[in-house]
Amino acid sequence: MNLIVFFSVFFFGVFLVFINFILITTLKNKSKNEKILFWYLFVSLLETLLCYSIYRLFPNSNYFVSHLYFFIHFTFLSYIYHQIIDNSNIKKGIKITYPIVYLIVFLSFLLNPSLFFGFNLIEIILICLAIILFAFILIFQTIETEKRYFYFSIGIILYFSISCLIFISGSLDKVLVFSRDPYIDHWIIKDLFYILFQLFIFKEYIFIKQNQHELSK
Repeated sequence: MNLIVFFSVFFFGVFLVFINFILITTLKNKSKNEKILFWYLFVSLLETLLCYSIYRLFPNSNYFVSHLYFFIHFTFLSYIYHQIIDNSNIKKGIKITYPIVYLIVFLSFLLNPSLFFGFNLIEIILICLAIILFAFILIFQTIETEKRYFYFSIGIILYFSISCLIFISGSLDKVLVFSRDPYIDHWIIKDLFYILFQLFIFKEYIFIKQNQHELSK
């Protein structure tokens, strides 16, 4: 029964990613930022399906997919926030933060290659904190003005805060996709917040659509 609930929640999240991807695709006259969001959703969908496929083929041996997960999200989100944040100093800070974070992560793998086949706490904590920081900066910049990516950023903060805690928990348990009933609940929480994140992206889509409608008048 727990497995049924787990996979139902997981695939509902995948379904919402697909719906958001289709909705963003249908936007006319997409701006550069909206095109980036389109590719972010597309790659996120592929990454999720890849992770699930590896799990089905090689149960409990897909730890290394977490590195792909963090690379995809950190790369796309760093680029998104670099593009939409107006302050030039903060833009420079993002450009500096990205390579520094990955230099530290690379060194951690170099010093301990076994981390490639497990969770890397340094990678998890640094990347999640950087993404959450970028999202907070944008919210504070836009809260009283144009709310570009405002709802998207709220979703980012909630989802990556929970993801960080869940992945750290997974690191301690040494399991990425749990197959034993006592552990399933941890990952259901992460998937539930992923669904919430997708609902915030849908809210962002509505905001973009309304803006386009106003501009077309």
